[in-house]
Amino acid sequence: MRHMLARLILAVTVILITLAFGLVPRSAASDPAQADGRSLVWERYDVRIDEFDTAANRFRVTETYRLRIDRGPFTFGTASIPTDRLERIESMAVYDNDQPLRQSCDGRAGTYCVTTAGGSLDLEYHFTSPAQTGTTRTIALVYVVRGALRSYEGGDQLYWVAIPEGLPFPVLSASVTVTLPADRPPEIIGSYPDEWPHVVDGTTITWTAPRRLSSRDWFEVRVQYPHDPAMSRPGWQRTYDFQREYEETWQPLVSVILIALGLLIAIVGVLFVYTRYAKHGRDPAAVVVPEYLSEPPSDERPGVVGVLLDERADMKDVMGTLVDLAQRGYLTIEQTQTGGVFGMFEKTEFVFHREDKSAADLRPYEITLLDGIFGSKRTVKLSDLRNKFYKKIPAIKEQLYREQVAQGYFKRAPNVTRNLWLAGAIGLIVLAGGLFFAGIAVAETVSPFAFMPGLGLGITGMALLLASQFMPAKTDKGAQEAAKWRAFRRYLQNVERYSDVAEAAKQFDRYMGYAVVFGLEQKWVNTCAPVLTSMPTWYFPTYLGGPWDRGYRPGHRTGPMTSGGPGGLGDINLGGPGGGLAGSFSGPGGLNEMSRSLTDGLNAMSRGMTQMLNDASRVMTSQPSSSGSKGGGWSGGGFSGGGGSGGGSRGFG
Repeated sequence: MRHMLARLILAVTVILITLAFGLVPRSAASDPAQADGRSLVWERYDVRIDEFDTAANRFRVTETYRLRIDRGPFTFGTASIPTDRLERIESMAVYDNDQPLRQSCDGRAGTYCVTTAGGSLDLEYHFTSPAQTGTTRTIALVYVVRGALRSYEGGDQLYWVAIPEGLPFPVLSASVTVTLPADRPPEIIGSYPDEWPHVVDGTTITWTAPRRLSSRDWFEVRVQYPHDPAMSRPGWQRTYDFQREYEETWQPLVSVILIALGLLIAIVGVLFVYTRYAKHGRDPAAVVVPEYLSEPPSDERPGVVGVLLDERADMKDVMGTLVDLAQRGYLTIEQTQTGGVFGMFEKTEFVFHREDKSAADLRPYEITLLDGIFGSKRTVKLSDLRNKFYKKIPAIKEQLYREQVAQGYFKRAPNVTRNLWLAGAIGLIVLAGGLFFAGIAVAETVSPFAFMPGLGLGITGMALLLASQFMPAKTDKGAQEAAKWRAFRRYLQNVERYSDVAEAAKQFDRYMGYAVVFGLEQKWVNTCAPVLTSMPTWYFPTYLGGPWDRGYRPGHRTGPMTSGGPGGLGDINLGGPGGGLAGSFSGPGGLNEMSRSLTDGLNAMSRGMTQMLNDASRVMTSQPSSSGSKGGGWSGGGFSGGGGSGGGSRGFG
């Protein structure tokens, strides 16, 4: 169990780390396609930035597109430009094949509409006429940008994303041209990516795309020129400079610290959980017991034994208790069959009969089980318990858990221990989830690895969640008893290997309840059935006829039906009133018929016990359907990583 827990924790840790790093955004792998199959290409995508007024912090941008319509028609275009690193965009003009469009938001051909909301300027323009398949169209967007230039004493700067990422169609050829004022020649020229070649002609710099562009590509120009003292610093620059200085100076260190902290939390947390399990969750070492025990090591009830071994109260323990109560004389189980044509479509029913034996010596969970089945009745069909008995199951399980403490097998009920650790694990996971997503939210400003402490805490929480299932620990007495009962379970599991089956079958009735809680009922029945010489008196297959043809009658569980031998005939009334099987074997040939009936009964029991246990478990846990219910080096600002104004998105429809 210790190695299994360690492997589980390691596997979950690897999965969580893989998933977490999988959250890092990645660019699209290919150009997106129009859902309706229309397509075009930018034969040219040219951007010109000129008419600078550095004192007023202003310049003009002209975007010129030459479009080739491969499959149309297209009737409009869109553009979205972020405004978080500029003051405003003004004097917007749109041209379609050199024809100016009229500003209007009525959506008619030859108009354009400008809106500003959510930190961006959004433009929608409608062509003067639809752009049909096989035609070309030239579109020009012209606008003036204010407050996008950065002011530093060592030199002012232009950062502008001229071609945004995520263009919906490919760009075959592109260029970006910046023309600075005559008195402001370029001092430092850069771009991102830096693979675009550029040419400088006086104060004009021209970049040319080295290849075709896809949706993953974008391009930002970066130019520094002599400082203009007349230009005031834009309002957004102070915050940006602080953030950029942090990113270039402190963020690498913070990232290392966050990664180390996350790993440290995960490692220390997992070690803590494992240490707590090793110290408090492992059972004490039991005194050596034989490989197998052919007798139950004590008179402990099957239901309690089942919980002792797997530390869980489940329906196997309830069913084992039911069989044990039948074997001890508190009830009889009758199997009937109705209907059927040529041996098909038969309906099997199990009927429980309460015997007169007093329940005064029963334990609480046994009393609850009997009361749940019978209530004030003496006879109950299994089908009558459907959607009713389930209400009793939590109480039966809770009382089984309490028996573990009452018998000294656990200091605290296993379910209580599990739930305490489970509550701690859930609380830790919830806290980790909050930290994780808070880290994702601040990743852009603090560090891409801001999620690491949350991830480390989440790994600890998951380790605790896994370990919670193993935390119940037995007392010395409980560990010793469990070792003995496991030896007895091995005996039932391999009875052919450890003893003579005919000898073992003499205890068939007595061991049946234990076989059920061990999950060995079918094997136990099938192993013993060929050599059994008697039928359990608590199992009554009425549908077989013969000695059972008159059905179950209260008070007639006088002894087992046997096929002969000492006392065999004394257990059955072969004729006359008063016997449980009265008259069944009277007359010549009675012993032969009894032998045949015994064989039929044992075969029926072999088939019926498994069906009864499965049906009972299913019916007794069934609940009413919920359907129908209601409810409910640069002068400043830095150079790495981009961060320029402009960009956004462009599209057509």
